[in-house]
Amino acid sequence: MRRQLEIAFVFLLVIISFKFFDARFLNDSILNYLLFLTLIITIIISVPYILPPNKGFVLPVQLLLGSMFISIIMAGLYWDQSLLDSLIAVAPYLIFFIFFYLLQVKFPVDLLEKIIVIYGVLYILLYAFEFINSPTVFFGKPLWGDEFLVSRGIMRIIFPGGGVFVLTSFIAINKLTSQEKNRWFWLLLTIAGIVIPLMQVTRQFIAGILLLYLYHAIRSISLSKKVL
Repeated sequence: MRRQLEIAFVFLLVIISFKFFDARFLNDSILNYLLFLTLIITIIISVPYILPPNKGFVLPVQLLLGSMFISIIMAGLYWDQSLLDSLIAVAPYLIFFIFFYLLQVKFPVDLLEKIIVIYGVLYILLYAFEFINSPTVFFGKPLWGDEFLVSRGIMRIIFPGGGVFVLTSFIAINKLTSQEKNRWFWLLLTIAGIVIPLMQVTRQFIAGILLLYLYHAIRSISLSKKVL
């Protein structure tokens, strides 16, 4: 029963942290209150485990969280930014505290991967829905005005939840090249991992995805071929 509750909490935590992919038909104030309540709960249950044995990815996450709080101090000292404004700016990133909770309860990696892939597929479906129904905004926020507009030759939609989409793409390309089961499914997700960044025409995003895909493809060949 406890494991089921942990799974449900993590599953809901992801969608709440995305504010339900910025669904425009939901009340924004309620979403904000729900997000802050969820973050408070996440921090409360995670803080007791913030100093586990230093192994794996523990130190980088600790440094990341430490840098956030240092940024609050710096913003106050040098930019006269109020503590409240700084906390509001940092709040969405406090979700990283959940790392220590997951480590403590030994949350299964395969379950975490499944949750990521479920939301990655949902991201793709909702992005396709928004693209087909553009310029009307159902999910996300336009870069300018109240509608999605054609930019750089395409209806440019920067969709919320890109982090889980990128993780899904990387899981997909690893599964595609390391197992025989459900390869068609992982191939479709791998292709989507390239196609959607191209449709969003954000150069750094495209370059980052392609470089990591390339690294994965050439990681096992000889150094001379890698240089070539």
